[in-house]
Amino acid sequence: MVRAAVGEFEAVLRAQVAAARRELAAAREAHDYAGIKSYGLRLRYLLEIAEEHGLTVPEDEEPDTGAGPASSDGV
Repeated sequence: MVRAAVGEFEAVLRAQVAAARRELAAAREAHDYAGIKSYGLRLRYLLEIAEEHGLTVPEDEEPDTGAGPASSDGV
């Protein structure tokens, strides 16, 4: 049961990362600067969750959110 829950968590997280990447790409194409920032921040947050749980997400890269560098203290 626990293994299934972990697998489901990973699958949902991967799907959310993929969706955020698609939305970020669409925002960039549309020159939607608010969208670029919001989807970039969402992607960064999801990748941080993956890292915290030891999950590898394909094509891990630091998203360009336009929000400046992330600080390690969460501020």
